[in-house]
Amino acid sequence: MTTIKDTHLFTAACLWEAALDALNVARPVAKGGFEDRLRQYQGNYGTAQLRDDVARLAVACDDAWDALDPDEQDDAGSFDWEFCPSWLEENFFKMTGVY
Repeated sequence: MTTIKDTHLFTAACLWEAALDALNVARPVAKGGFEDRLRQYQGNYGTAQLRDDVARLAVACDDAWDALDPDEQDDAGSFDWEFCPSWLEENFFKMTGVY
């Protein structure tokens, strides 16, 4: 069983914010791109399921961040505004096994 830490709660919030940003982009989205696929996922499974699936990735996202050395963390940018959105885009569909 995974122990949930305060950092995981923060990360879950960051990932959810990144998902909402992707769902609500004002510009046209590329067909088959992350935003388009995430909208399809939300349409097929609902917002509650999407939120739960995003939140469940918090531990893996934290682990990925912790695996970076300090120089790699600097290169990745800020954790909440740059790393989490990039990590979510790269990993959401791989880790949920959908699409």
